[in-house]
Amino acid sequence: MGPKNGNASNSNIDYEDSDDHDISDNIDLNNVKLNTLSANEQEKEDERMWQGVQAFFCNRYTEAQEIFAEKADIDPLYALGQGCISFLKAVTTFNEQDISIAIKQLVSAESLASAQIGAFKSQSSIGSSFGKFISNLNYFGNSNKNQQFMSNGQLRSTVIKAESLLLIALIQLLQESIISYVKAGLNLRRGYKNYEIVWNEINKPGFNVSVDYHTKGGVEFGYGTCNLVLSFMPGKIIKIISAIGYRGNKELGIELLNASLKGRGIRSPLASLL
Repeated sequence: MGPKNGNASNSNIDYEDSDDHDISDNIDLNNVKLNTLSANEQEKEDERMWQGVQAFFCNRYTEAQEIFAEKADIDPLYALGQGCISFLKAVTTFNEQDISIAIKQLVSAESLASAQIGAFKSQSSIGSSFGKFISNLNYFGNSNKNQQFMSNGQLRSTVIKAESLLLIALIQLLQESIISYVKAGLNLRRGYKNYEIVWNEINKPGFNVSVDYHTKGGVEFGYGTCNLVLSFMPGKIIKIISAIGYRGNKELGIELLNASLKGRGIRSPLASLL
């Protein structure tokens, strides 16, 4: 469980100007590398990120921003860390500039995660023909043995994409205009669908991929938040964003948020705020 001594909901938090650490313009989406790390390797790799989260919730905001900025142009989780700081600032100040910065950084995190997902799809398409050939040679065998699951890196990128969209949607809901509600509905739907992809994947029969605890906590936090938000939305907003096509499950939302809260992942402090 992460430290909870910091009060992230306090509007008097002395954030350093987030724009000073905004390196979203430096992201080269055409040069995004495939994430092939195993769950254990990813957890070790993310130790520095966890230090940044702990720094933030212990009120060391400048240190947290500097840590997230170290890899925000190459790692979507670090970019999301930047976006989360700006998100918390935006929802406490309601300042238009803060909102604009937060959305910009979260869009950068989503774009970086999408680029990683695209890299996985490109690799998959290259090997698909060979895979089909091998599968045909072994069609007498047990098909379950040849079932392909998403890798830990692919699951991680999908969760980060979903979380970026979720946070953008939450900001837009707070703007309280018909246009912002429509935008929020579209982003909430996209985020929900990506969480659903991961949720369904890890609950498939025979799923045998080791998932790092930050990603596991991420889908619990995000899928839980989506269900909770949808279940508590006023009817007039639901009508405006009816294109979502999903109904929130309050019980599932609370259950998943509690699981994220009790876990070791970097989202556990965020789950404590809900």
